[in-house]
Amino acid sequence: MQAYGGVLSIIAFGTMWAGVVVPATLGYIFIKRKDIENHRTWMIRFFGALFGSFFFWRIEALVFQWMFSSANGWLFYTVTSWMLGMFLFDYAARKSGFSLAKTPELDTAIS
Repeated sequence: MQAYGGVLSIIAFGTMWAGVVVPATLGYIFIKRKDIENHRTWMIRFFGALFGSFFFWRIEALVFQWMFSSANGWLFYTVTSWMLGMFLFDYAARKSGFSLAKTPELDTAIS
């Protein structure tokens, strides 16, 4: 167990799990309340965290492998990858104006 980071590895993957599940849950809660703007914000963050935890983790592992040759590298990639994805997706949505776009009322859009 220690070869894979021990307790710190469990904590790191727990933060990655929470970083993906919490925004998804909040997105679900807001759409059930018919709050489209908050739903959109949290779903952008969810997809960013999901993308980051899958792709950015691998990119960081390739780029920083020479710096981290121990289990500490795995911890670093695991904790920062989902945060990087969430930040970049949120930033891109704000910069492009996507997160500020107005949407029709949910009742109107469904019918």
